[in-house]
Amino acid sequence: ILFELLKKAEANAIEKGELLPYVIGVTSKVGNTPIKSLERVKHIHPMLSLRNVFNEEQISAQFPDLGKNEILLNPKLDGLAISLIYRKGQLNVALTRGDGSVGEDVSHNTKHILTVPYNINQGHKEKYDLEVRGEVVIPRHAFKELNKKMVELGEKPYSNSRNAVSGILRSLNPDIDISKYLGFYAYGFRFIGNTDPVLVDYAKSMSQIFGYLVSIGFAVKRHRRCDTIGKAMEFIKQMQEIRPEYDIDIDGVVIQYNDLDVQQQIGESSTYPMYAVAYKFPAETGVTVLEDVEWQVGRTGVITPVAHVDDVLIGGVCYNAVTLHNLAEIKRLGIKINDCVIVSRQ
Repeated sequence: ILFELLKKAEANAIEKGELLPYVIGVTSKVGNTPIKSLERVKHIHPMLSLRNVFNEEQISAQFPDLGKNEILLNPKLDGLAISLIYRKGQLNVALTRGDGSVGEDVSHNTKHILTVPYNINQGHKEKYDLEVRGEVVIPRHAFKELNKKMVELGEKPYSNSRNAVSGILRSLNPDIDISKYLGFYAYGFRFIGNTDPVLVDYAKSMSQIFGYLVSIGFAVKRHRRCDTIGKAMEFIKQMQEIRPEYDIDIDGVVIQYNDLDVQQQIGESSTYPMYAVAYKFPAETGVTVLEDVEWQVGRTGVITPVAHVDDVLIGGVCYNAVTLHNLAEIKRLGIKINDCVIVSRQ
């Protein structure tokens, strides 16, 4: 019903010559053009990784000038980071992170994600080039529907949401309706080449960037500005408490300086930004029963023990098979069939 209302809204807007930056083009995202391989493309700016922190002391050490400078926190979504390149306001290419320097072109699938706009900055006379970065995710309810669909198609269901997102985006010719499953949440942008003078004010802080991303049609996740470690830990605690009920998998909180001038002063290394970290939540766990162990041979000949366990729900996902990473530790513990075991979801 909502989608039908959206189609009517778009049709009325087009007829009146009005602009609806949030939805224009959404209903036209249908159909796939078959491709033979994924092209590898060099990133305009490297896609760096974040260092992990695990406690309040490490956060304080990373941001010693809290009070003088603000930090901004937002949930770390457990999906697949991509870069969207817009040329003169039109979506040009979508790239995976890859090795940070070179990513894979997944434009053929990304264009079908409803929360990825085709057109941006429609209200400006001068079109500009922009790189938008964010996370492609699959909500938990959609993940369950997807795995049910995979079984119906005679395919092996995905083990977790991150693998599902990666598999769908990198699929050459997916057999599913991508618009039903995947979503995109933006977390930053960079101007490419000349900057539109009208937009200079949008690039002074991360909180302004989040606001600007919303104004041009992107979805963003909740975020909070903090000037004390106490406020920061309060937000982290809140996110950790709602994690089990959250419809999108989150594995931590991204913490960064809010002021972009401060970010620029602190700088980046060759592998990670010095001005931002990821606070990692403890792994989610569940108790179940070990039913059997199967030795699987991979395509390269590597033999991996896989434990078959009684169905266990962890983070909204049902698991019945897990990889046994450390065989020596399993031998030391003396784990046997029918033992109760704790399954950890990283």
